[in-house]
Amino acid sequence: SRVDMVNGVLMIRNVNQSDAGMYQCLAENKYGAIYASAELKILASAPTFALNQVKKTIIVTKDREVIIECKPEGSPKPTISWKKGDKAVRENK
Repeated sequence: SRVDMVNGVLMIRNVNQSDAGMYQCLAENKYGAIYASAELKILASAPTFALNQVKKTIIVTKDREVIIECKPEGSPKPTISWKKGDKAVRENK
């Protein structure tokens, strides 16, 4: 159910590491056959802040608004959650 082949097109949905590898397309008729190859590489990496560091210290005046950005890189895209100490930060009005 993840792999379809229609009119010479190979489509793989929800790719995972086991899908990585060399794929070969064979075209043939009564006059001969040809092959074409393609390597499928799956990008997968742990989250990192290498490109977008979070500021270590933020100073803000009382009763003002503060914005703290968290933009990690990773593949697949990481989910983000916030904690203050050991407690999860929750949204509120």
